[in-house]
Amino acid sequence: MRTDLLALGSEALTQLSNAGLYKRAQREFDGGYRPELRVADDGAVHGRYADGVEASLPAGASLREGRCTCGAAGICRHRLALVLAYQSHASAASATPAPPADPSSIDEAALVASLPRAIVEAARRLTARGLVVDVERASAADPIATARLPTATVRFLAGADLAFARCDCALGERCEHVVLAVRAFRLAAERDAGAPRARVELGARDDATAEQWPAVDALVALVVERGVAAGAATHAAALTAAFDEARERRATWLTFALEALQEWLHGFDARSARYRTEDGIALVAELAARTRAASGAGALSRRDVLGVDEPMESELGRTRLVSLGARVQVDGGTRVARVALIDPDTGTRLVVRHESTVAAEAAPGAIERLRVAPGVALGALARGQIVATTLRRRANGELKIGATWGGRLSLTPQNGDWRTLPAAAVIRDLAAWRDAEREAAPGVLRPRHGLADFRVIALDTVRDVAYDPVEQCLTAWCEDAAGNAFALVREHDGAAPGALDALYAALTGADGAPRFVAGPLRRDGAFVRVDPWSVATTTRLCVPDTENATGALAAAPVGRLPRAHDPLASVLHDAALVLAEALHRGLRDAGEGWRERAGGAAAKLDAVGFATLAAGIGAAARGERRAIADHCLRLKSLVERL
Repeated sequence: MRTDLLALGSEALTQLSNAGLYKRAQREFDGGYRPELRVADDGAVHGRYADGVEASLPAGASLREGRCTCGAAGICRHRLALVLAYQSHASAASATPAPPADPSSIDEAALVASLPRAIVEAARRLTARGLVVDVERASAADPIATARLPTATVRFLAGADLAFARCDCALGERCEHVVLAVRAFRLAAERDAGAPRARVELGARDDATAEQWPAVDALVALVVERGVAAGAATHAAALTAAFDEARERRATWLTFALEALQEWLHGFDARSARYRTEDGIALVAELAARTRAASGAGALSRRDVLGVDEPMESELGRTRLVSLGARVQVDGGTRVARVALIDPDTGTRLVVRHESTVAAEAAPGAIERLRVAPGVALGALARGQIVATTLRRRANGELKIGATWGGRLSLTPQNGDWRTLPAAAVIRDLAAWRDAEREAAPGVLRPRHGLADFRVIALDTVRDVAYDPVEQCLTAWCEDAAGNAFALVREHDGAAPGALDALYAALTGADGAPRFVAGPLRRDGAFVRVDPWSVATTTRLCVPDTENATGALAAAPVGRLPRAHDPLASVLHDAALVLAEALHRGLRDAGEGWRERAGGAAAKLDAVGFATLAAGIGAAARGERRAIADHCLRLKSLVERL
């Protein structure tokens, strides 16, 4: 029995070909265009169609290595229909087949023997440097076992059959990443064969129990002492030293965190519209957390928390990316556009970031026509999908777009039908997702990513769509498939004058019932709040920031979100204001007024049971300066875990 062919479900066959080709093969098969099937003694499957076309799938070979007389250069509908015919034949002849074997069952000798020596040697070199791999076993929700490596994602479309292991690197298959993925599954099975997910480390654990980060620590201390108000020039020398320290030790995540701190410091000097004082709390907390966690022997290794040896850039192979929406913002004379993309095969999220000069008077449709790459308009990319043979991505998920693509990129529309996205890429139960987030590593220690908080949510109900003219924002209450309520909130932004019109129309069914929403998530008091970058309806994908003004918002009823009171969140919010003020002014220049506010915040924290944080902020109010970074970290952790 060809267990490899039986394991290929609709998702796997779509990934091996493309959605259009697979749908055509399925439609023709259901309509009676089926081959006369013959299975040879060696396991090869042959099929002859009524029109004379013959296709065959040799044992141990992939669909690409199969043969067909139709003359197609790649995988054709005849080979896909041959798989469907074999599955139908096997289903009629026997009981339900066993599920595909886990990749951990692949024998090491067979693995090495199936690949060129150069590939095995490349895997050995990567293992010697060490790497962290996230393993996701096949399940009813997602029947394809997946291994997420630092620079690639490997999908086992037919379980333990290596001929159907696919990678998103330049080679695409039979690469060093497949070797590492199999070994990661094997290691995960040795630890806990029943766990649906696991994080394993290949190679020697990279821990430095007494490692010191004097330059990073000095930078954090200076920011706490002088504050962002002292100006970027005050921090320039310390920032340069910290960058040198992080780069010398090849700490990629730490380097990205320093880049974010640098942008925050310069944002204040430039009076940037994107500058937020409270962002400093997360940045100071992250720098402190990464350097301290890297020096211990906890569950996360030094490689986990610092991103040691994580390549800054890597090359992708032939890749299809589907847009999940876009956001456009203006900062002074600069327009910043970001487009969220997802690989529908692996679920990997990427972001395209493009900056341009704002014209004095933008004509209608100017954002839609904005060029984010040669021949690629923002509107088309934000509502479409691309297929490219050569792409480069940064470790933080930023996709590099340039003129070097030449003719190797195709851009086509999409209709927003995201039902075929990997199960892990779409939230259908917010409560379950939040529970999983609480069990995961703290946010300040996770890999840095440009879309860290970005999610796709399947919508069940949209209600109470309203416009608040005071706050100038559109709001709506939504429910996911499990009945969990959350809020959509989009504020007016002059950079996207048609956004609220388009969003109101999409949420109220003008373009069909809304089915999905995509955008950044954050906790806002007692509820989850989403900033919608897109809404997918039954007929189209609405990307509000790329739409023209239509006046549709005039029909919106006036309303606002209820002010839900969460006592714990309120107390933590007051503490955040105190710490943010300290990072803004600097403790050196914090006056008596700040000390009084800090003392008041400490008393409130103590009253609700946050005694440790209360004692720390209380000490700061009395002049203790050394532990502000600790307080930022503790506050961030409490907010995450509520």
